[in-house]
Amino acid sequence: MSFFKKLCRILFVFNIPPASEEELQTADVIVTQAAGRKVDGTPTPANFVLARIAHKLQEKYRLPLLVQEEVKMADPELVTEFVAINASFIGLSTPSWNTFEVAKVQIEYCKRKGYKKGIVIPAVPDHMGRAVWSYQTLGLETLPISMPEDINYFVLENIQWFDRTWLRFRIRETLTRLLFWYWGYI
Repeated sequence: MSFFKKLCRILFVFNIPPASEEELQTADVIVTQAAGRKVDGTPTPANFVLARIAHKLQEKYRLPLLVQEEVKMADPELVTEFVAINASFIGLSTPSWNTFEVAKVQIEYCKRKGYKKGIVIPAVPDHMGRAVWSYQTLGLETLPISMPEDINYFVLENIQWFDRTWLRFRIRETLTRLLFWYWGYI
């Protein structure tokens, strides 16, 4: 992909087309990102949405589920094969625990298990591009899903300032995409 096309994708592509039903049926695994925590350390409402989506997909396709910790916190009954946890994580996205780092831990697990194709559940709909591109960079064939758009994924109690409103998230997402591109993550 040319420099200009990649730059345009990073800056302007937020609507990633979902995989078809036929494609989803070929998946080996379901991978999720998480939407952070509230200031009191509990999962944000978006994580409950992600847990419900993961549960429905797992029931429908009978696939192993690899989640980020906050999704499991939102639904402790969720049957997971692997939970991505960073012991020093305090609820904040950092250079050592971000979309790419979570994906890297999950991909290492996928490689050990022989999983090559995964259904991707991002933190929020506008996060789909960076999540999908990160997993692809690491070698997973990705199958994006359709995320509900009519849900408020953002709360003022979020520990991360950029996850408190959609506009803050979109600005931060665009800047982070540029940084991930610079780092070679996407």
